[in-house]
Amino acid sequence: MTPRTISATFSEAMNPASLVSPAVSFTVKETLSGNSVAGIVSLNAEDTMATFAPNAVLASNTQFTAIVTTAATNPAGNALVSNYAWSFTTGSQIGQAPIKLGTAANFLVLGGTSITNTSSAANPTKVNGQLGIDPGSATNVTGFTDSSPPGTGIILTGGIQSGLIVKQAKTDLGAALAEANARTSQQVPVGTSDLALITVNGGSPGVYPPGLYSSASSLALSADNMTLDARGDPDAVWVFKAGSELLVSDTRKIVLLNGAKASNVFWTLGSSATIGDQVAFKGNILASTSNALGTTAANGTTVEGRVLSVSGLSLYAITINAPAP
Repeated sequence: MTPRTISATFSEAMNPASLVSPAVSFTVKETLSGNSVAGIVSLNAEDTMATFAPNAVLASNTQFTAIVTTAATNPAGNALVSNYAWSFTTGSQIGQAPIKLGTAANFLVLGGTSITNTSSAANPTKVNGQLGIDPGSATNVTGFTDSSPPGTGIILTGGIQSGLIVKQAKTDLGAALAEANARTSQQVPVGTSDLALITVNGGSPGVYPPGLYSSASSLALSADNMTLDARGDPDAVWVFKAGSELLVSDTRKIVLLNGAKASNVFWTLGSSATIGDQVAFKGNILASTSNALGTTAANGTTVEGRVLSVSGLSLYAITINAPAP
């Protein structure tokens, strides 16, 4: 398991030389024994958040104390008024592991019986990676310049793939869905309430720390945007699990905050995803049946992630980009 991180946020930019390794102004110790935790300290691009990354996974069910001392200064040399310390206790299991996609991870788009695209030459669908179909073939993919007949969509890498490689990817997609559906540890039920309105652990509505969130039926994002807050942990993972469908209304956004990565966001669906127009979507969609992204208005929805369907897939002026590693 990858070590988790501990972060301290400052009200103004700090002097990197006073905080980053090998400086000793930000330390972590096991509270009871006083033993120091080996690790490195880094600052974000704005120099406002220091992150301590342990060299090894912290012991479970153990209290630790983090300390930022007055050796930490701003660029003018002004130090903190006093040392700042806080304690935290690790759980028996720390966070969610990423869902293993296997060879399905090599594709930005997977479909089964058919993949259809509707877009214009002025605003084409763009798949900036590989597109695969199984059990269908290239003749079941329509609306792309690489397909027959040619359409207005564009596949920028790898063209249309079919055959044994895609068959294996579809098998791996099925295994990923089964593994996700079996997860229950640290599960947070969210019911059918709008994801933009739900409050998690006393936080702000629509702001989600890393974790496993589930609904026995559908998930929806309609009332407003939602935010995924990694809290400085670049390895943070989110799994949103729906017994049936995911519905995202027009113009909604999924915002990544404090080191969150689209590659570590997974939407696992008992049926399908329906994503509206002009949506900024983040994460990997794993649908047990079909997906429909965009609308006939076709003004353009953007996905940073993967769109993986067991069966059909419909696209309307969509741009799909690979998630950053």
